[in-house]
Amino acid sequence: MKPGNFSKEPLNSSAHLSKIRIFIPRRVDYVNKNLAVFTPYRFQDPHALSAIKEEGIIRNFPILFRGNGEPWDFGNLYLMHEVSERARFERISVETFETHALHLLAFLRWLEHNQAEGNNINEFTFPDDPHERVTYAYRRYLMRQIRKTPPPISLGVAKIRMGIIVNFYRSLIKGKLVDTSALSYAPYEERIAGIPYVNRTGLMRIKEVLTTDLAIKIRVSGLNG
Repeated sequence: MKPGNFSKEPLNSSAHLSKIRIFIPRRVDYVNKNLAVFTPYRFQDPHALSAIKEEGIIRNFPILFRGNGEPWDFGNLYLMHEVSERARFERISVETFETHALHLLAFLRWLEHNQAEGNNINEFTFPDDPHERVTYAYRRYLMRQIRKTPPPISLGVAKIRMGIIVNFYRSLIKGKLVDTSALSYAPYEERIAGIPYVNRTGLMRIKEVLTTDLAIKIRVSGLNG
């Protein structure tokens, strides 16, 4: 898949997505600083992922590459973590993670575009000022895109992208996929929101959901979300 053919955003980046035809994930256990042992990864339910045709093998798994050709370690680590976590509770498909990968690719391309413009920013730019943190800067970028005429991306796409980026950082932190010292300050602020709904008996109830201050909730006239 060529970069840029899933949106109309003019970004200066060669980051791209590729697929591994036969992907055999491995677990790594560090015996000591000089010895690591790799063993096949065993899914609790090999039927939970439709792409697993043989035990331990995933076909056509998406992998993200930076513009210089190197794999994007944290993006790919997140995708594998999501596969192993979700497969524990539900039946999933590789197509689901290809969608996640495409939205992560959009984020990576935006990062590389900014770097090409001379901006000192990467996925772990979290200074004291929240306004300068990478997650808030990306949200501002998405807001600008959906306000353009015509918009390069829809409101719905912007919401999905921001949600996946929040989940990306949430998984890095809670899944202990990254040294938390790399995150000097929080990528976002979480809060509980109450959503009113009517149950089957016609009574009004409030459902509590976890949200963040990065959520895109505005209505944009004339856009299909």
